Amino acid sequence: MLVKKMYWLISTISWATCPHLESIQHHHLKSKQIVETSGLVVHKKKLWLHNDSGDTARLFSHTLSDKNTTSHPLKLVHAQDWEDIAIDRKKETMYIADTGDNRERRSNTSIISYNIKTQKSHVIPISFETGSIDIEAIAWDPIQKKIFLMSKGRKGTVHTFAFSPDKHPDTPLKSLHQFSISPANGLNPERITAMDISSNGVYIAVRNYVELFLWKRTPQSSIPQTIQAPPCIYSLPAQNQGESLGFDESNHSLWTVSEGKDQPIIELRLLSE
Repeated sequence: MLVKKMYWLISTISWATCPHLESIQHHHLKSKQIVETSGLVVHKKKLWLHNDSGDTARLFSHTLSDKNTTSHPLKLVHAQDWEDIAIDRKKETMYIADTGDNRERRSNTSIISYNIKTQKSHVIPISFETGSIDIEAIAWDPIQKKIFLMSKGRKGTVHTFAFSPDKHPDTPLKSLHQFSISPANGLNPERITAMDISSNGVYIAVRNYVELFLWKRTPQSSIPQTIQAPPCIYSLPAQNQGESLGFDESNHSLWTVSEGKDQPIIELRLLSE
């Protein structure tokens, strides 16, 4: 893995199109209910967040301007281990990954869809050709109209999966792309904790606990094709346990909040290339 990371770093330095990254700390998220932010999307100047495992089935919307936070319970839905969230902005539908599986033994992983306007939700059961696997990253691709999932890499290999929510998968999802990270146990900083795709489909962002990986997609390229190329690599600002990442509608700012109480809202702004 050290060799691969060094290759990526050299490639990033020579890739003139990498944008600069500016980190901006906004106000702290003061809510007694949001104590373990695990997933985040940005929609219409609101952060939509959820807690990690142990909470009820609910989302939170936080207005950036007035700092108001509202709880949105999901009916007829169970939250076992929610890890990340994505959004199809055209349909105003969110997709929550109930795919956390620290011991990689679960047989009941699923994606929960939630429509903001109708407040209706339903469950999409999924399984994986690899067998039980811990998934902590989800993104909606507005070009391919698919949900993409990326595994945490607990055994040293990160897998990428995809499916269309309009066609519920009736067979295990195949691994479309793999790459290696350190297999170290404990709080391994290389493990993947979140991903997102910009609303114009141009940027693909993936994070671990300490780094951000950014790819710029070329026309007609798929997600698996794009992430085979070396990414731009950035050091992330220090967080207690960063497991969230989401583009806003500008397509040039990513937002993140760490797990824990009273955490700062951080904006990662992509400046001109």
